[in-house]
Amino acid sequence: MTAIGKLLALLNLVAGLGILTWSVTVYVQRPNWFAAAPEPGEKGTSPVSFAQLKAETDALSRAAAVASDAWGAHLKTLEEREKLRGARRAAFDERRRWAYKGNPKDPVDAMNPKSAGKGFY
Repeated sequence: MTAIGKLLALLNLVAGLGILTWSVTVYVQRPNWFAAAPEPGEKGTSPVSFAQLKAETDALSRAAAVASDAWGAHLKTLEEREKLRGARRAAFDERRRWAYKGNPKDPVDAMNPKSAGKGFY
C-alpha cells in the first residue's frame, strides 16, 4: 500500500508542477487587451487587443455597407431590365401572332377576299 501511496504522491507532484508551469506561462505571456492598436500587418491576422478588434470590425462594417449599396443599385438595374424584357417579350408574342394570323389592322388582301388579312397561311 505504501508503494501505491508514494506513486500517487509523486504523480500529484508532477501534475502540480506541470499546471504551475502552464499557469505561470499564461500569466507572463498574456496579451495586452487594452493596448493601442498596432500597425496593420498581414491580412488575416487575429486581433489581440480590443482596439485592433474594433478597427477590424469597423472596416468590415464599412465593407458590408458598400456591398449592400452596390447590391441595391444592381437590384434596381435588374428590375428595370426585367421590365424592359417583359415589354419586349409581349411585343414579340404579338408580332409572332401577326406572323401566323396576320395583323388585324392590315386590310384584307385584295387578291384573296376570303382571307382574314395578311399573315402566314
